[in-house]
Amino acid sequence: MDTGRSDSSRTADGRRTPSSPRCESASRSIYPEKNRTMSHQPTLHESNIAVAAPTQVISTRAGLVGAAADASGIYHGELRALRRLELCIEGSTDFIGSHGAGSNTERYRYIVRNIGEPTQDPALLVTRTRVLRPGHVTDTYSLANTGLKPLTVHATLHLATDFASLADIKAERGTSDAEPTNAGHITSWTHPRITVRATTPFPPATSTKLVLPPGTTHTLKVGVDIEDREVPLFLPVTDPAKHFPAGPSTAGEHPEDRTLEQSLNDLRGLLLADSAAPEDVFLAAGSPWYCTLFGRDALWAARFTLSLGTGTAMGTLRTLARRQALHENPATDARPGKILHVAREKDRVLTGGVVLPAVYFGTVDATPLWISLLHDAWQHGAPEEDIAALLPTMRRCLEWMASTPDKDGFLRYKDTTGRGLANQGWKDSTDGIRDHDGRPAEGPLALCEVQAYAHAAALNAATLMRRFNTGDPDRWEQYAADLAHAFRKAFWIESTHGIHPAVALESDGRPVTALTSNIGHVLGTGLCTAEEATEIADRLMNPVLDSGYGLRTMASDTAGYNPLGYHTGSVWTHDTIIAATGLAREGKPHQAARLAQGIMDAAQAFNHRIPELHGGYPASEGPPAPYAAACRPQAWSAAAIIAAIPLLNGQTKKPEYSHPHHYIP
Repeated sequence: MDTGRSDSSRTADGRRTPSSPRCESASRSIYPEKNRTMSHQPTLHESNIAVAAPTQVISTRAGLVGAAADASGIYHGELRALRRLELCIEGSTDFIGSHGAGSNTERYRYIVRNIGEPTQDPALLVTRTRVLRPGHVTDTYSLANTGLKPLTVHATLHLATDFASLADIKAERGTSDAEPTNAGHITSWTHPRITVRATTPFPPATSTKLVLPPGTTHTLKVGVDIEDREVPLFLPVTDPAKHFPAGPSTAGEHPEDRTLEQSLNDLRGLLLADSAAPEDVFLAAGSPWYCTLFGRDALWAARFTLSLGTGTAMGTLRTLARRQALHENPATDARPGKILHVAREKDRVLTGGVVLPAVYFGTVDATPLWISLLHDAWQHGAPEEDIAALLPTMRRCLEWMASTPDKDGFLRYKDTTGRGLANQGWKDSTDGIRDHDGRPAEGPLALCEVQAYAHAAALNAATLMRRFNTGDPDRWEQYAADLAHAFRKAFWIESTHGIHPAVALESDGRPVTALTSNIGHVLGTGLCTAEEATEIADRLMNPVLDSGYGLRTMASDTAGYNPLGYHTGSVWTHDTIIAATGLAREGKPHQAARLAQGIMDAAQAFNHRIPELHGGYPASEGPPAPYAAACRPQAWSAAAIIAAIPLLNGQTKKPEYSHPHHYIP
């Protein structure tokens, strides 16, 4: 943003406006509308994002909440509650800095020229303090007259909302402003789902004259309250710090401490509770686009944070268990035993004709991941009576796993709705799975990491069955042994980089040949021998995958490689730390530490808030590049920092199974 002085005025948010007591809302793109042939999701890398789920605030770096930024606004759930909250001051306003931007308390400072300054120094200083809590935002403007004469300030407050959905904003679908109801100092808007009420120091859209005596500060406060008109699916958490307490007392002394503290703050902001059982908490996937329950994301995020306690893990397990599919429903891709992909208030219309139902089961990996989280929570000390209560859910998960494999014994996926996700692993973009020559893979696909998840889930389930004297553990140990044998026979290929698992198998069993980060998920699951783990480790450490700031999703010598492609060359924090954890469990702590350090180095460049993903450019070329539309914060990225810390010190141990001879089938 241009923050230099000019003859035009600026708002107290840092946006240049005409030199007038009134601040008009004109906002024009430098790109002609006729040149825009398709919609693009708004960029976020220049924005500040604060979240206290289910409420979020997106603003510019200067704190602007207004028409100048495509996605800016105050959000609640998946609706934009306010599109604009802006104080316009006569004069020339310049943004000079911020503190806590992106946290629950943000502070922005400005200087205002051309209002009574007798010297080159400004007489009028403005501080904007924003405090965010679930369902409530307070914006406080402090106007300080540091001069020796009274100042007369003309100010106008602008408020507006369009109740746009996040889906509409992400797809650039146009909306129109809702009509407010004005009653003196209270302005309100009503939507079928929420009511928004703003309490203001003076009526909006009216120029107000303020007289500031010398040496005084005048405070203007705007309070925004958002109420749900019906019981939502998910509720705010009363005491997030109980689940993610503050970091070590040395926070701030070392870069890793600052990154850890920022991650803990982000995790607190992303916590939600199940309205069916408010004591059960889980982590919403990310802000702003995915601030709801995603099965895979919530499971990995909870797994990464088990060292801090089992409360979030058990809340996640129970929240997903309540929504486990019990019947087949082709419209939602549900089959008995499956764990869901996402739960929202309403259907989500994406681009390209994709429509995800409000509750959608189009994921192939959440079900085995649920089993492994149950096992890991038990290992970390979750009460055994709580584990026992979830064993029926585990059995249904296992039966889904047993009923899903094709004749070759592998878990596969295929969109059965015709309007769902074509890819249903964690790389769920349409171009995320491809051959080395760039050819898109054809489904139904069997992903390498999904077979690893299933293998680990079967062994983990067998361990729990033996501990709780239930089920048939021998059956699931044999399932794991058979799967490992089939995997070794079908998945391992030789490429120009050496031997490694294929990222996937197509329906006819043909390997999909691109070298990808997916192979890192195989490590530590018992699916490979020590020699095979070494081969995978060598491929991961190859510079075509290891960018220095984490693992690229796809090797840089693959046709169609794009360092800023969503799943075709970018770096995902959780993906890298899964691989690093696997390396440590396979007895390779030095390689694990190298990958973890790359992520920690990247976090410093992002002011210690690691985003959902970042560019795959090599570290030798400079700081990591942002992925413009990435969520920030993202639960499994922030949580992965918790898991990365011990990797830096070589503290992760190899997993233990009840029958060690089954660890390497």
